[in-house]
Amino acid sequence: MPNFDAFNNNEIEVELITLSGVQAVKATEGMTVKEFKEANNLVGTKIIDDDSNLLRDTDTIEEGMQLYVSTPKKNG
Repeated sequence: MPNFDAFNNNEIEVELITLSGVQAVKATEGMTVKEFKEANNLVGTKIIDDDSNLLRDTDTIEEGMQLYVSTPKKNG
C-alpha cells in the first residue's frame, strides 16, 4: 500500500550558507522568512538570496533556494 501521507509532505530543502559553512535545512513550503528565522535560531540576522537580494520577513521560502546569513556588526 502506498504511503499517501508522503504526498502531503510540504517540506522543502534550502541551503543555508553561514561563516561556519553550508548546511541543508528543512523548511515548510510557503514559510515566511520570519518563520524560517524563528525556526532556525536566526532572529536578528539578515537573510540574502543567491541574487544578493535582501529578503524581508514577509517573503516566502521556496524549494532549492540558497540563503546567505549576514550577522549584524557589533561595536565594542
